Amino acid sequence: ADKRKYAAYLDTLLGSGLVKPGTLIVIDNVLWKGRVLGLSVSGPPSNLEGEDRATRRDRVLTQAMHELNVKVRKDPRVEQVVLPIRDGLSLIRVV
Repeated sequence: ADKRKYAAYLDTLLGSGLVKPGTLIVIDNVLWKGRVLGLSVSGPPSNLEGEDRATRRDRVLTQAMHELNVKVRKDPRVEQVVLPIRDGLSLIRVV
Protein backbone atom coordinates (compact mmCIF):
# COMPACT_ATOMS: atom_id res chain seq x y z
CA ALA A 1 0.00 0.00 0.00
CA ASP A 2 1.08 3.57 -0.63
CA LYS A 3 1.84 4.91 2.85
CA ARG A 4 1.26 8.48 1.69
CA LYS A 5 -2.37 7.55 1.05
CA TYR A 6 -3.10 5.76 4.35
CA ALA A 7 -5.27 8.69 5.52
CA ALA A 8 -7.31 8.55 2.30
CA TYR A 9 -7.68 4.77 2.64
CA LEU A 10 -8.96 5.24 6.19
CA ASP A 11 -11.46 7.89 5.05
CA THR A 12 -12.70 5.52 2.35
CA LEU A 13 -13.19 2.69 4.83
CA LEU A 14 -14.96 4.85 7.41
CA GLY A 15 -17.14 6.66 4.89
CA SER A 16 -18.14 3.66 2.81
CA GLY A 17 -20.20 1.68 5.26
CA LEU A 18 -17.82 -1.27 4.80
CA VAL A 19 -16.83 -1.17 8.46
CA LYS A 20 -19.17 -1.48 11.40
CA PRO A 21 -18.72 -0.58 15.08
CA GLY A 22 -16.21 -2.93 16.64
CA THR A 23 -14.21 -3.37 13.44
CA LEU A 24 -10.45 -3.35 14.06
CA ILE A 25 -8.24 -1.64 11.50
CA VAL A 26 -4.50 -2.28 11.76
CA ILE A 27 -1.97 0.11 10.22
CA ASP A 28 1.78 -0.45 10.25
CA ASN A 29 4.72 1.98 10.19
CA VAL A 30 2.87 4.69 12.15
CA LEU A 31 6.06 5.69 14.00
CA TRP A 32 8.20 5.50 10.84
CA LYS A 33 11.68 4.75 12.19
CA GLY A 34 10.90 6.83 15.29
CA ARG A 35 10.99 9.99 13.19
CA VAL A 36 7.27 10.72 13.66
CA LEU A 37 7.92 11.37 17.34
CA GLY A 38 10.65 13.90 16.55
CA LEU A 39 8.45 15.63 13.96
CA SER A 40 5.69 16.23 16.47
CA VAL A 41 8.17 18.10 18.66
CA SER A 42 10.36 19.95 16.18
CA GLY A 43 8.18 20.32 13.08
CA PRO A 44 9.36 19.77 9.52
CA PRO A 45 13.02 20.45 8.65
CA SER A 46 13.83 23.95 7.49
CA ASN A 47 16.83 23.19 5.23
CA LEU A 48 15.81 21.00 2.29
CA GLU A 49 18.48 22.08 -0.22
CA GLY A 50 20.73 19.29 -1.37
CA GLU A 51 18.40 16.65 0.02
CA ASP A 52 18.98 13.26 -1.62
CA ARG A 53 16.17 11.03 -2.84
CA ALA A 54 16.21 8.65 0.15
CA THR A 55 16.17 11.54 2.63
CA ARG A 56 13.27 13.18 0.78
CA ARG A 57 11.34 9.88 0.77
CA ASP A 58 11.85 9.47 4.51
CA ARG A 59 10.77 13.07 5.13
CA VAL A 60 7.62 12.71 3.01
CA LEU A 61 6.65 9.42 4.66
CA THR A 62 7.37 10.79 8.13
CA GLN A 63 5.05 13.73 7.45
CA ALA A 64 2.36 11.42 6.02
CA MET A 65 2.47 9.14 9.08
CA HIS A 66 2.38 12.14 11.43
CA GLU A 67 -0.67 13.55 9.63
CA LEU A 68 -2.38 10.14 9.75
CA ASN A 69 -1.77 9.82 13.50
CA VAL A 70 -3.19 13.30 14.14
CA LYS A 71 -6.20 12.57 11.92
CA VAL A 72 -6.97 9.30 13.73
CA ARG A 73 -6.53 10.92 17.15
CA LYS A 74 -9.05 13.66 16.28
CA ASP A 75 -11.62 11.39 14.56
CA PRO A 76 -14.59 10.74 16.89
CA ARG A 77 -15.58 7.62 14.89
CA VAL A 78 -12.56 5.66 16.12
CA GLU A 79 -10.38 4.84 19.12
CA GLN A 80 -6.65 4.23 18.67
CA VAL A 81 -3.84 2.43 20.43
CA VAL A 82 -0.29 2.70 19.06
CA LEU A 83 2.03 -0.20 19.81
CA PRO A 84 5.71 0.79 19.69
CA ILE A 85 6.73 -2.43 17.94
CA ARG A 86 9.45 -1.88 15.31
CA ASP A 87 8.12 1.02 13.17
CA GLY A 88 4.86 1.26 15.11
CA LEU A 89 1.56 -0.52 14.79
CA SER A 90 -1.75 1.30 15.17
CA LEU A 91 -4.85 -0.57 16.29
CA ILE A 92 -7.90 1.48 15.36
CA ARG A 93 -11.34 0.39 16.57
CA VAL A 94 -14.45 1.77 14.94
CA VAL A 95 -16.88 2.99 17.62
